[in-house]
Amino acid sequence: MVLMVQFVQRVLVMFMPAKYQPDYMFLRNVPMRRVHLFTVIQLVCLTVLCIIKELGIVSIVFPVMVSNLQCRCPRGKSLFFNLQVLVLMLIELFII
Repeated sequence: MVLMVQFVQRVLVMFMPAKYQPDYMFLRNVPMRRVHLFTVIQLVCLTVLCIIKELGIVSIVFPVMVSNLQCRCPRGKSLFFNLQVLVLMLIELFII
């Protein structure tokens, strides 16, 4: 649940002027372009998964697709983000 709340917060921050952005921990420590890139990657993955789920013929492969993405996700994110940025983006999950 907390992960979804942070995802929604990051999506809302994308459409907010910098002057009105709330003071979230990940906004203080991570450059804004990295936050937006992280959010866009998550939106694209979520969209692809929803499309696969809705297609009748392909929906049988949906569980395999999810497990495949989980295996490849750390390698894919390491291309764009270093470990410090990923920890700062996800640290709020472990504080609560």
